[in-house]
Amino acid sequence: MTAYSNTQKRKADNRGSNPAPDIKGFREAPPPPFFDTKEQIYRLLIERIHQAKIARKLHLSRQYVSQVTSELEKAGVVKCTSGRAKPKFYEATDRKYAYVKWIKSGIAPNACRLHLVACRAMILKPPWVPPRWTRTWQLPNGTQYFSRKELLDVGTVTFTRIQSPGKDQLIIFMPEKRATSDELKDYKERLEAYTQRAANWFMKRYDCQLGLLELYQKPHFAFPETNEIAAIAKKLNLSWKDFWIDDSEGQPEWETKDLELAMAKAEAPQRLLRLEDKVTAMEETTNRIISSIDRLENKIDELLNLSQTPIKPPDNREVA
Repeated sequence: MTAYSNTQKRKADNRGSNPAPDIKGFREAPPPPFFDTKEQIYRLLIERIHQAKIARKLHLSRQYVSQVTSELEKAGVVKCTSGRAKPKFYEATDRKYAYVKWIKSGIAPNACRLHLVACRAMILKPPWVPPRWTRTWQLPNGTQYFSRKELLDVGTVTFTRIQSPGKDQLIIFMPEKRATSDELKDYKERLEAYTQRAANWFMKRYDCQLGLLELYQKPHFAFPETNEIAAIAKKLNLSWKDFWIDDSEGQPEWETKDLELAMAKAEAPQRLLRLEDKVTAMEETTNRIISSIDRLENKIDELLNLSQTPIKPPDNREVA
């Protein structure tokens, strides 16, 4: 890399968040801070760092770290591997830390899990601060790929730059996201707004300009499925074109890329409840109709009985 002028160097020094250049290029920036203290404790725990050291490292009380650790154990996202020995060490389970956030946010565990979320934007102004790409590769047609992961407040985000003749774009792969049936109706706008946070960070960190975001690929919509259904599907080797059963996350899930199927799956419990309400209302209406028919039949019987009663002839005797 060519040497920078003094003016450029002062400009970089004055930016604060951007590191000053050295003879080998720009130094690696420190990772962005965690915005969730509990998540930071979680990540240090699964790196096999004991609670006392975590408390010192994060400037927290040991009592608070112990309390958070207990919460993580109860949520099933970490498990102790040292038994009764002290200090205690922990490791991650199949259940991701996001489960804790879902419960805290009041989102039901059976809400839709959107994953493989990715948006793209054209690079209008190349990064003035060169990113330290961790992976690079090139296709035979000359298209170049540069990839790097960053730990942001929303989780681990993968930025992939794709350079081809006449086109320079950035693909942003976001962490999975939970959504209710109402949120699925406008999921594209929600995912683009979700990804915009990472895009804003990238533009500020590397001093570049991106175009408008758009979905790069269709996300997968996943819902928890029962072990019984998953076992039957596996035993009979069942497969469907528009949806499938997947257990790659440790628990069986029903997955699809079709929004209409996902909406139907998400709204199924509410539809069943509405159907039950309608059935109950129909039963009440039917009972009222039957009761009215019974009263009408009784009235008809009374009229029939009255018509069959012989009429007493008039008394024609003269009065003396």
